[in-house]
Amino acid sequence: MLELLGLNVMSNCSDVDQQPKIMELDWEFQDFSQFEPPFNAIVGSDVIFLESLVDPLLNTLIHLSDQKTSIFICVEKRNEMAYDLFIEKARGYFSVKKVSILHVSSFKSFDYFNNLFTPFFFK
Repeated sequence: MLELLGLNVMSNCSDVDQQPKIMELDWEFQDFSQFEPPFNAIVGSDVIFLESLVDPLLNTLIHLSDQKTSIFICVEKRNEMAYDLFIEKARGYFSVKKVSILHVSSFKSFDYFNNLFTPFFFK
């Protein structure tokens, strides 16, 4: 997965001044020594699926962000309890806003994306 992500970054970010770093992160292990927080942006997709991973994920987001960090999480509701728990707990640390997919013009298939995922913005 990291290799594919690296290829995607190389093909889409060739003209930026500072190349994004692609790094593996296991939020259960929580070894942040290789990272240099806070980050400008954190993006996660399909990362909320077990209640037991909600706290480790939130701890990771808290550790790697500050007030200026934008966090975008796209969620497919695979587990309603994990989803509700994540949103409830996230509101204790972040300003959580549901983002309409209509405001994200870069997606080619709005209907498919909007039916499958619920995008949220955390600040």
